[in-house]
Amino acid sequence: PSQHNAIPAWQLGANGTGITLAIIDSGLDTTNPEFTGRISSASADVAGNRGLINADSNHGTQVALTAAAARNGSGIEGIAWNATIQALRVDSPGTCPNTDGCSFLDPDISNAIDRAVAAGAKVINLSMGGSPPNQTLIAAVARAATAGVAIVVSAGNDGATSPQQPDAFASGLRQAGNGNVIIAGSVDSSGVISSFSNQAGSESAWFLSALGEKICCVYENGQIKVTTDNTGQQFVTVVSGTSYAAPQISGALTLLRQYFPNLTAAQAVDLLLKTATDAGATGTDAVYGRGILNIGAAFAPQGATALAGNG
Repeated sequence: PSQHNAIPAWQLGANGTGITLAIIDSGLDTTNPEFTGRISSASADVAGNRGLINADSNHGTQVALTAAAARNGSGIEGIAWNATIQALRVDSPGTCPNTDGCSFLDPDISNAIDRAVAAGAKVINLSMGGSPPNQTLIAAVARAATAGVAIVVSAGNDGATSPQQPDAFASGLRQAGNGNVIIAGSVDSSGVISSFSNQAGSESAWFLSALGEKICCVYENGQIKVTTDNTGQQFVTVVSGTSYAAPQISGALTLLRQYFPNLTAAQAVDLLLKTATDAGATGTDAVYGRGILNIGAAFAPQGATALAGNG
């Protein structure tokens, strides 16, 4: 949160209270104390009947932690630390143990988006990617935009082989989103684009960069997991990917939509894009897009005020 200048927003009282953030992903560890009392009753396993806890994947839990882990004096702290989390599990049954990770099918994602809209979510996080979305999913994103929901989607982790553009999934959703969608690229703790991150390319006007490298942490039994290796050295496990850049931005949108309830989703998206810290080439560029997420700048007064008359 400090890298993205969240503290000025917190000091104003922005913390996500009363706003539902939908995490469409591989489930959620509902026993984790970072989410106590803040899991929406509209959470569900959309792709099966397995419950929210996924023994084969921590991905959805880590995404939710990044966006909204509690400010409870222990563990990590998310951007929108008092938001309500609607966890919508969409991993296809049996796919998460695969070495390539979980698989998500467009009809399940579409169903989850419609459920998020029905539950009153103001922000949807999609930390996933791949091939172009089908027409069912495109229509679901368009419905969410019409309903006033902001969506953040990961740019993709193909930077080593295809660094010039966000993946087709992200671009397709952005085009369907009518100004309500941000594509999230990853930077490191120094603000340098991650080697694995897809870059802004032709989507630079809708591309925002955020921290996606070495994000803490894996939890075990409600606490940050500490591993001791065979030499006695202790370490914690951190994760990297544009999957973890996206919830930084989703958390920021959640703060904005709580603190400025008069803003539309498109206005909140535009505000984050306009107030990003410039990076790379001056102005909007094909690597960092609009720049790096700066929450404090988005909460600062914008523009100028004029008074009528000459007195």
